[in-house]
Amino acid sequence: VGLNKGDEAADLPGTVVPGASAAPAPTGTAVPTGVPADLRLVAAQAWDPDGDNGAENNAQAMLALADASASTSWPTECYGNEWLSGKRGVGLVLTTSAAAPGTLSVESLNGPYQIDVYASADAIAPLDLAAWTPIGETNFSEQPGSFEVRVETPATFLLVWIKQLGTEENCTDKNPFRGRLGELAYRP
Repeated sequence: VGLNKGDEAADLPGTVVPGASAAPAPTGTAVPTGVPADLRLVAAQAWDPDGDNGAENNAQAMLALADASASTSWPTECYGNEWLSGKRGVGLVLTTSAAAPGTLSVESLNGPYQIDVYASADAIAPLDLAAWTPIGETNFSEQPGSFEVRVETPATFLLVWIKQLGTEENCTDKNPFRGRLGELAYRP
């Protein structure tokens, strides 16, 4: 039985292809010594290690990068319950422009949500969730909203890991739950 099949063929997990860049750090912001002033996210790839194709809605992953547009975002697939029908989670692997500490801004467009953030300084994004370093505690809310996470160590990759989904009218009655991320940004 194929559960939650994606809308595309899977890319190789752990392979992140640089793409369009997000906005640079705001002007007038003090940048810590040794951290590039133009620190940003340069790529996003969907990651679904418990799924049957390894990625979900990957063609839309780059739409989650900050572009000041409320109409662009990355959606998960639709699920039968808020706990992703038994998966540990799904998420986006984000590539930073430099291995540097920074602040990750995350916008969840559905609520409730539970989202964890992980980091890696590896040359290639880890293929196992246990190989990622957790950053802070689980972020959660009953309502859509935004939060920031300070990453104190240099990170080449960040993982925004969704563990709980809200309902969405664009899903079916049978599978009414979906996560949606928008306006992800990384700055010094």
